[in-house]
Amino acid sequence: MQNRCAVTLGLIIFSVMLRELSAQESPKANSVVTAGLDDLAQTSPSVTTGPIIEIMALDADGMNLRNVASIPNYPIINSPEVSPDGEWIGVDGWKHGEALTDAHLLLVHLKTGIVSDLGLGAMPTWSADGRWIAYSRYGGGESPRGVFIGRVNQEQQRLIDENGWGITWSPDGQTLAYVKGGDLILYDVRSGTRQEVFGKGQSPYRRIMHNPEWSPDSRRICIIGRRANGNSEFATVSAEGDGADLQVCCDAEGFNPDIGWSKDGQRLTFPGVPTEKGPGQLWVYDFEAKGEPTLLIGQPTDRNNLGNDWSPDGRTLYFVTVK
Repeated sequence: MQNRCAVTLGLIIFSVMLRELSAQESPKANSVVTAGLDDLAQTSPSVTTGPIIEIMALDADGMNLRNVASIPNYPIINSPEVSPDGEWIGVDGWKHGEALTDAHLLLVHLKTGIVSDLGLGAMPTWSADGRWIAYSRYGGGESPRGVFIGRVNQEQQRLIDENGWGITWSPDGQTLAYVKGGDLILYDVRSGTRQEVFGKGQSPYRRIMHNPEWSPDSRRICIIGRRANGNSEFATVSAEGDGADLQVCCDAEGFNPDIGWSKDGQRLTFPGVPTEKGPGQLWVYDFEAKGEPTLLIGQPTDRNNLGNDWSPDGRTLYFVTVK
């Protein structure tokens, strides 16, 4: 029964992820959400008394699986991102009954479990010095929609693009990348200049999914791109401004767009979609071996294992999982 509950909640979370994609497809804030999380939970156990999301950690060699944090007041969390000093994890979270537009930016301190709520926002990523967060906001009401950067101390906030989505900060801190329709926009932090990766009318994708991921050397970005025929694929593109240099990795059908990139640059990690047959699991794509993704060794096989991110030293993979 517990596993069945976990699978059901995993399907709810996957529905939230699909709504994140629909949010990026429309530039109008009042059309982003038509239903709240309560509408998705009518046939599921209560997320306030049943399964909640935990953050777990696994050593790079697949050993030492352990629980590191949970946020009981936010039973649904997604998109974990580890701070540059390795002490905090940023996530987006929802309380039971909230609409998608109510997503909050939450920072969890790994040693103490202290949670800092930065207010409305989703899919946080850190600046290289750990002082700023880049994030997306669904909009609605008086809250503007788009992609932003803000100080962790909440003293400053700046809108980057009201029509952007899924913004992410390069590890070297020099560039922001965000989704805009079927293209990625590169935003130079110092100069404020913008550049399309593919160029107007040149993208092979109808849509690029949220949560793109930078390579550790800040030279490439991994995406899930959806072609005009509906097929989805993992691919990497150049972030160096000399053309897209599209390199397709593997098929992305049945996988979620929350990508981790190992710090040695050799592997991608990403979650599979949970189904009624069983929970979603984390998978690995090896750039050297190529071929089909393989299951991540050492993960719990009786849980839905979702969004993930690697520690700055590359020794630990953090991921969210349904208890």
